[in-house]
Amino acid sequence: MHSRASAEPSQNPVPAHHRFHHTRLWRIVHGETASGLSCEESRGAEGENQRSGPPAVGVSTAANGSARMDIVAILDAFLNELQSYCRDEKDLPERMRTLRFTRIGLIAGLFMRTPPETGRNLDISTLVERALDIFDCELKIIDMELEHPELRPVTPATPFDCAPRAQWNGSLAQLLEIIVALFLTGLIRTVDGRPMNLAEIAALFEELFGIKISDLYGRKTRLLMRKKNESPFLDSLLFLYRREVEKMSL
Repeated sequence: MHSRASAEPSQNPVPAHHRFHHTRLWRIVHGETASGLSCEESRGAEGENQRSGPPAVGVSTAANGSARMDIVAILDAFLNELQSYCRDEKDLPERMRTLRFTRIGLIAGLFMRTPPETGRNLDISTLVERALDIFDCELKIIDMELEHPELRPVTPATPFDCAPRAQWNGSLAQLLEIIVALFLTGLIRTVDGRPMNLAEIAALFEELFGIKISDLYGRKTRLLMRKKNESPFLDSLLFLYRREVEKMSL
């Protein structure tokens, strides 16, 4: 049997309470994006948008000049991220710890961003309330799995018997940029037509290159929270592709 080797030294796992910090919902609740501002701040944001271009994704500009969040789109994106994590994280204590810590963080963010003396921002309050309902649902599923272990889905282990078909000479972070981008397109599907989740797509690359991607979701979080350049490898691929196109046009 071929032994899978890690493509790079292991990194410290992302703490449970940081797992969803890269999501738009978390950033809005904690004031890290212009969405969900107070009425006065929103008008200022709209004026800035008019000078710099169209509003950011997830924000719609109302006729009265206030920027309002697209709550449905933000919740859908967060729900997809949460469901993907819950489906792939088999360690029940770790899953419960992550969900509870994130739930507490959202509540704390709501009260820090909208203190009682200033009144609640209805958009942010609605986001948090609906997100908490989602967390409560997932936590009930964990309780059910703990009370009835026989109901837990069994994922058969996939033996890594065949030798890798190729060798990856880049970094694991570079490979993850490709994996995450492919996952977000929704173009890779199972034979029965279901869109593959992130872990399933990562497993394809693990088998292809004979590597082990440990702490997949923690690595994804660190990848999406990079400050200087979020996608250096994808940018370099686009540069190489465009240069080849230019060569063909000469």
